[in-house]
Amino acid sequence: MKDLNLFQGINKGNYTSFDQLFKLHFEPLCKYAYGIYADRDIVQEVVVDIFTNIWEKRGSLIIPDHPKAYLYQSVRNNIIRKKGEQQQFNEELSDVFISTDFTIQEQMVFDEMEHQFKSELHQLPTRTKEVFLLKREEEMSYKEIAQLMNISVSAVEKHMINALKHFRTKLQIQGRKSKIND
Repeated sequence: MKDLNLFQGINKGNYTSFDQLFKLHFEPLCKYAYGIYADRDIVQEVVVDIFTNIWEKRGSLIIPDHPKAYLYQSVRNNIIRKKGEQQQFNEELSDVFISTDFTIQEQMVFDEMEHQFKSELHQLPTRTKEVFLLKREEEMSYKEIAQLMNISVSAVEKHMINALKHFRTKLQIQGRKSKIND
């Protein structure tokens, strides 16, 4: 409801509403987009362009029924478009901020686990990966994901089950391999 009120305020030319919407959604949208296209500069450019477009259309803005889903769908469409234009897809996720309190050995173990997870994440089918990132990173509900991706809630559930089975199987096998190598 808050997003809907913010869109209505933007449509009336209220810059404070725009600023609140931007501050509320910029980081999560960038995080989501980065899961699709691993280029921080392009991701930020696309997200800023979406907000710029919303502000430029104030007064004639068609207010979406589900503003959050609209923002995520806009990001998804624009990132995919940008990805096609650039014809390059870097499959790395954003680097995780690592505390300097880690010992070198702990850091190495963490880096290896992160590498294994990222590697397995990128092995997932595109739609399954998107569902997983929306659920785990963006904390969206199955219903919100279904609306955003234009699929059924049961399809979202199946994607999540498949992703979790994949991780469970692959990461256990890799864990056993590394124990054998130790």
